[in-house]
Amino acid sequence: EVTPDWYTPTRLNLNAMQAGQPLPATAGALLNYTLQASHGGDAPNALGSTQMLSWFGPAGLLQLTTALRSVNSSPAALGSSVDKKFIRLGTTFLRDDPEHLTTWSVGDAVLQAGTGVPGVRYGGITWQSNFGLNPAFSTLETPTLFDSARLPSTLEFFLNDRRVGAPVMVAPGPFEITGLPTVGVNGMVNVLIRDALNNERLIAVPYLHTASLYRQGLHGFSYTAGLLRPDLDQYATPFLASSHRWGITRLWTLDAGAAVSAHQSSAGAGATTALFGDVIGNLHLAVSHAPSGAGQKLGTSAQWQDSRASMGASYSHASSGFELLGDATQAANRPRDELRVFAARALGRALGSFSISLGSLSDWSGHTRGISSIGWSKSVGSANVSLGAVHTAGNTLLQFMVNLPLERRAYGSASVQKQGQNLSARTDYTTAPVTGKGLAWRLGLAANDSDGTQERTRASAGMDMRSDFGEHGLDVVNSATGVAW
Repeated sequence: EVTPDWYTPTRLNLNAMQAGQPLPATAGALLNYTLQASHGGDAPNALGSTQMLSWFGPAGLLQLTTALRSVNSSPAALGSSVDKKFIRLGTTFLRDDPEHLTTWSVGDAVLQAGTGVPGVRYGGITWQSNFGLNPAFSTLETPTLFDSARLPSTLEFFLNDRRVGAPVMVAPGPFEITGLPTVGVNGMVNVLIRDALNNERLIAVPYLHTASLYRQGLHGFSYTAGLLRPDLDQYATPFLASSHRWGITRLWTLDAGAAVSAHQSSAGAGATTALFGDVIGNLHLAVSHAPSGAGQKLGTSAQWQDSRASMGASYSHASSGFELLGDATQAANRPRDELRVFAARALGRALGSFSISLGSLSDWSGHTRGISSIGWSKSVGSANVSLGAVHTAGNTLLQFMVNLPLERRAYGSASVQKQGQNLSARTDYTTAPVTGKGLAWRLGLAANDSDGTQERTRASAGMDMRSDFGEHGLDVVNSATGVAW
């Protein structure tokens, strides 16, 4: 008898990237700009503009982003004055390497945050992974089927009792099919195997699909050398930084990072894994050293999610001396303990969905702030109704909202809020958003019974227009303090 092991194995990847080369970039330039003008009652008139000029070609992309602000003060005894300020927001040169999925950047950017590495503004040079250069590339682990067939067979895939994708033919012998189709965070892919004699068997392949885990063998990295940019017109401390992420196995992903300057240094490492079932756990530790002393921060989290519910918790503790690159916060105001717990559940079409969250944040000055929220929403016909409450610092905010889609893709909403003794209400109407050339309108009316404000009522109207000359908009607000546009 001939067994499947006698045949050559078949290996297929249903998510295999298509071979090909990106089209060469031709030289050119692009200017994006915005112009803004505002006026409100006795407030000074303000003019603003932002510009982004891009030059691109085979060598890469050079971007220059600037802003101009002009404020005309109200006339006074000595006459009006105009405060003008030109700001260079950033200058950056980017060069992509689609073959290796990496990008070089030189100029102004924000440091890629990681374990032990803060997300701060800087000017310098960076080499980092850029998986987004290939739209077909995925960092997620996908389920794999290992089996064998005695005869030529056809494989069909089912998710939630619905067939997905196209059938796959396999030759007799062992086969390995990777990149099975998935939906949601976790679940089961059912594979129906039918051979040439019409014999059928069904195999269930469980999967866990989460961005918290890199697929096995994948490595993401970032290397940076530059100067901190505490203000838009200032470059200060030189530093070096690097962060990494490795997919060690299908169920383990490791993180590491470090940042070093003349006066501050920090490093950290973390691990993410599937603890049991579909629960994703994370543990990370970071240490720092600065003139004020050494510090540590330890954090952990766990999260579970399926197609109908999710829940999780996270906790972190930092010593008073923990200080990341560019951190100028006084020790007494630095975070000490942070706790968050959340849960959400879809209760079905008749009951809607429910969510709740609890959180607490304390610093080394002894101040603790708690925040909790609860919410419920349900579809009633074509409308959506929601109730919510948020409690923090001794205040509770209650909100009721109704969203209603209208004809021709228009949209209407109404809400009522109550906080303490204050009660407010608002209603809005919006026409279909502009996707091509055309015109869209917005109308709003708000009312407030608070004794601490003169604006008992406020009416607003807005217009958006898109044409060959660009995008244009106008907003007008009428209240007790005057008309603003």
